Amino acid sequence: MNTLPSHVEVLTVPEAARILRVSRFKMYDLVKKNAIPAIRLGEGTIRIPKAAIDALIHGGSTLSEP
Repeated sequence: MNTLPSHVEVLTVPEAARILRVSRFKMYDLVKKNAIPAIRLGEGTIRIPKAAIDALIHGGSTLSEP
């Protein structure tokens, strides 16, 4: 059963990392720390809403790490 609305654009972790120009490992770390919203679709499958990446790029949100 798909619970995501069909209009929600999501990215894989490597795709999001390329857009933000960070390493894949850094992106996984940000997801792990809940510094960026992520959708977990089971064991090892993570998607990141494109809107979250767009918000970071356009200054709507900032990443804060402890």
